[in-house]
Amino acid sequence: MRSWRSRVLPLMLLAWAGAVQALPKCLFLSSYHPEYEWNKGIERGVETVLAGKCEIKKFYMDTQRNPQVEFGQAVALKAKAWIEAEKPDVVIASDDAASRYVVAPYYKNATLPFVFCGINWTVEEYGYPFDNATGMIEVTPAQQVIVVLQQVVGSLRRGLFLSGDNYSDRKDFKGFSLEFKARNIALESAFVSDMEQWEQAFVAGQDYDFLIVHNNTNIKGWNDERAVAFQAERGRRFALTLNRWMMPFSMFGVFKIPEEQGEWAAQIALAIIAGAKPRDIPITPNRRWDMMANEATLERAGVAPPLNLLHEAASFHCESVRLCPSP
Repeated sequence: MRSWRSRVLPLMLLAWAGAVQALPKCLFLSSYHPEYEWNKGIERGVETVLAGKCEIKKFYMDTQRNPQVEFGQAVALKAKAWIEAEKPDVVIASDDAASRYVVAPYYKNATLPFVFCGINWTVEEYGYPFDNATGMIEVTPAQQVIVVLQQVVGSLRRGLFLSGDNYSDRKDFKGFSLEFKARNIALESAFVSDMEQWEQAFVAGQDYDFLIVHNNTNIKGWNDERAVAFQAERGRRFALTLNRWMMPFSMFGVFKIPEEQGEWAAQIALAIIAGAKPRDIPITPNRRWDMMANEATLERAGVAPPLNLLHEAASFHCESVRLCPSP
């Protein structure tokens, strides 16, 4: 006769195995590559909320570095095959390309629930809401940016929006230009492809009332040290950015918080796993932002924001010596 240990131990092992497998499966479908700063912030938010509550698996579409439609369509088929092989309980789809190439074409009103996040300004082009999808749109705080500009610059007639040329940043500009136009401020754009074009546009921007130094993604030959030195030499107009990683080349920043997108999406994913229906959860915009001042570039350009604004903003600290130009 087998001892009680020989009978109970296998049962205990089966129970333990069942407990390990009990966690639901949450997939994170990213439009971008894992090193992209915005992407990393969303991931941190997702992981903070889902840790210990969901098995997390990830797929990176890498469309920021490969913006061609053909690439997006091809990688979408790989993402679709991955999703179907994983059989998740819910998918978190981050940023525009995931919805454009995967969710909208293949999963509209399907059984599998999706939570999107990071879609710039509007979801109209993707047809949301779906019965099986809800999410958080990414709205850059244009009104707050205008308030900052008015406090620092005063009279605002026209400004230049300078960025690398990609789909998401063009959507950002479109949303921004509408907000500025409503206040009789002309916002023009310069979407550039390489470092030389960026420098030329930056110099041209000194003839405007202000610059929005938006993003360096997709700018060929980009060099941080060169951009810092160029800004130090030629930057005189108030230059504001919307992305934290552009602070070394700017004077002030008003930032969306990527963790907010990830945390919200993860919380909704857990609610769906618990029984909530995506169609009953309203699509919502982000609501939080941070501000930061680069005192070195402000002082060098002779730009003096009001003290109350500087008090509200965090101070920029250089990541390395090469991003801290000499006074």
